[in-house]
Amino acid sequence: MAFQASRMSVISIAVTSTVIGFLFFAVPFLAAVMMSNSISDEIRRGTLATLMTTPITMPQLVVGKLLSRLVHLLLLTAIALPPLSILRLLGGVPWEAVLPGIVLTMTTAVLAGSVSLWFSVTAKQAHRALSMTIAVFVIAYLGGILGLFWGSAMVSNGILPKWCAGLGPILCLLDPYTAYYSAMAGSRMPTFAGPSWAYHCPISLAMSAGILAWACVRLRKVMIRQAFDPNRVGVVGKALGAGRTRPIRPIGHPPITWKDIHSTLRERGWMERFTAPLAIAMLGLTYFLAWKYEGLSEIGFQAVFTGILILLGLLWTTTLAGMTIAREKESRSLPILLMVPLSDTEILWQKIRAILHKTMPIWLILVVHVTVFSLAGPLHPLSLPVLALIAVPTLMFTLGLGLFFSSRCRSTTAATTWSFVVPMLMWFFNPFLVICNPIVVICLALIGLEQETRRTIGWFGLVWAVVLIGYCCIGAILTAAAERQMRSRLFESRG
Repeated sequence: MAFQASRMSVISIAVTSTVIGFLFFAVPFLAAVMMSNSISDEIRRGTLATLMTTPITMPQLVVGKLLSRLVHLLLLTAIALPPLSILRLLGGVPWEAVLPGIVLTMTTAVLAGSVSLWFSVTAKQAHRALSMTIAVFVIAYLGGILGLFWGSAMVSNGILPKWCAGLGPILCLLDPYTAYYSAMAGSRMPTFAGPSWAYHCPISLAMSAGILAWACVRLRKVMIRQAFDPNRVGVVGKALGAGRTRPIRPIGHPPITWKDIHSTLRERGWMERFTAPLAIAMLGLTYFLAWKYEGLSEIGFQAVFTGILILLGLLWTTTLAGMTIAREKESRSLPILLMVPLSDTEILWQKIRAILHKTMPIWLILVVHVTVFSLAGPLHPLSLPVLALIAVPTLMFTLGLGLFFSSRCRSTTAATTWSFVVPMLMWFFNPFLVICNPIVVICLALIGLEQETRRTIGWFGLVWAVVLIGYCCIGAILTAAAERQMRSRLFESRG
């Protein structure tokens, strides 16, 4: 009986921690996805001016948009509370571990939805608002981690001034992920570790209120500009070159690739202007900190850094692939594109070339990094060929997946969401498919090359050879299906 009771407690702990962790990471992401087109769709359809004629104030409009799309997610999170309460009867799960997870999930979902709505006010496309929201949360998470672990060390070494020592606790208090890990610290089943989550939840709600108030101000400016600005050039005017002072650029070869790379309808806001400098600064900071703390000579750091670069490249590729055909459908330019004297295969291949051209910087950084550290150490000289054998089939799979969803979905929001969610669910949220995770396999391969006793292929290598062949075949099948779907449902109206 004692053994059965202990096993029931272990099962209760495992199930509860899995459910709470999945809700905490999935619900805020879904909230950001659902709010990413809340205002941008109104702007694209030109209905904001009509909303100004109704007796609805800006706070009512913004809060109504937020609650109408998040109420189902919040109810879904609350529904998980009774089953978790029943699991407590099996033992090992205190209320101090269940309640913080549910409350943090709700407040983080509201914060993510508010940030996504704020970006949706000025982002012309929903995927831009979603990507900016994800970038904000990633930067907040990295800021909390750096402030917690490296802040005090850098202050004591004189790299940062002394007043920066107080920024670490503040950043950790503002970061929802740090608050979650603090509340869920302990053994396999999280236990109550400190009151930081209780401080973070009201701060998170206050930040959401401030972001929504700022969104009200920005939305009113956008509505007034759309309704009363006589000099505003519409989307059709931009396409025809209205207001252009520079000469029209000659079309390059191939034409579809040139169009996707140098699109005149491409949005260039302040975020796009600072993306490349910010990425270069973060890359330089990573190399500097790794050199400072002697991490460049560690094979573990090299494997993790290489895996992160490949993950970013794959997600960037599948996101761009998810946009390429769906964007033509949204702008109603796909029928015109299919009338050009090019076959469907040539059009799709030129679009693939444009996608690879846009993602080329991150792949060049990866190749240069692996080549340099293969020559100087600690990576093995065969690291680059092994990396190519794993990354190229996975790239074919993600590219085909994005093209397939782009041809099936009628909006860029749905296409990019499915293209992003499916690989994440396959690789990180399904423990049975960890064998298919290319990031894990790349890290194990780079580490295994440095260990003399593990350079044989073994059963794991044979399984992954089958997986890579499967990735190539599935990617080719999805790409062929995307080509066949390009001419289907061309004139179907969006519901």
